[in-house]
Amino acid sequence: MHNATWFNNFSSNINAPYRLFTFPFAGGGSSIYRQWPARLPGVELMAVNLPGREMRIEEAPFDSMDALMAQLLPEIAPLLDRPFSFFGHSMGALTAWTLARHLAKAQLPQPDKLFLSAFHAPHVPARRPVLHKLPDLDFLRQLIRYGGIPGGVLESPELLRMVLPTLRADFSMIETCADPERHLISSEIVAFCGEQDAAAPAADMLAWREQTRSAFSLTELPGGHFFLKSAQDQLLQLVDAALEQRHFAPDFADLRRYA
Repeated sequence: MHNATWFNNFSSNINAPYRLFTFPFAGGGSSIYRQWPARLPGVELMAVNLPGREMRIEEAPFDSMDALMAQLLPEIAPLLDRPFSFFGHSMGALTAWTLARHLAKAQLPQPDKLFLSAFHAPHVPARRPVLHKLPDLDFLRQLIRYGGIPGGVLESPELLRMVLPTLRADFSMIETCADPERHLISSEIVAFCGEQDAAAPAADMLAWREQTRSAFSLTELPGGHFFLKSAQDQLLQLVDAALEQRHFAPDFADLRRYA
C-alpha cells in the first residue's frame, strides 16, 4: 500500500506491471497529471504530492532539494518493486533527475527512463537571474517575464496569494540545488522542450545527453514553457510510445521536431 500523503494514484490499473512516477512544476500539484492514465493504459501512474499545495496546502513547502530528498527517498523506496520510469516538467524534471541520482547512491533500483521536460541540464547556467530572494512584486514580474507561472494563477489574486509562498520555496529549491559530483546516471533520458520556451530552449535541453551513460533523445513540441498543457496530446503520444519500447538499443539522437 502506497503512502497517500506523498503519492496520488490516478490509475485504475493498480496491477499494471509498470509504474510511472510524475513530478510537478513549481507551484503545481499532482492533479496536473490526473488525466494521464486514460492515455497511458499500460502503466500505473503515481503522481508525487509535494507539501505546500493541493491536499498538503497546510504543510510548509520544502525550500531545499536535499531536505526534500531526505523525506522522499524512504517514501518511494517501497514502491520500486516493479519496473518504473520518472516524468518531470520544469522543476519536476530537476526533482526527478536528483531523485534518480540519490537512488543510485543508495544502491536502490533505477528508473528505466527519465522523461525530462522544460528544464535545462543541471550543468548549464540558468537563463534568468536568481529569483527566490526578490520582493514579491519583482518576483512575480520575473516569473511572468520568463513564463514560469501558469496563466490561471495570474488571473486569480486569491490563488496567487495562496501559492506565492510555495512558488518562492520552489524557486529556492531550484536555485540552491547543487550537485558538484558529475556521476552519470544509467537511465535513458527522453527530453522534451517547447519551440517558444525561452527558459529551456533546445540548446540547453540537448546538454542532458551529457548526464547519462545510456540513450538520449530530445523532441521539440509546439508551445512555450507550459507545452505540458498546450501540447498534451502530442506529448502523451510520445511518452506512451517510449514506454512501449522499454528495452531498445541506445539512440543518441539530437533534436527531433514533433510532426
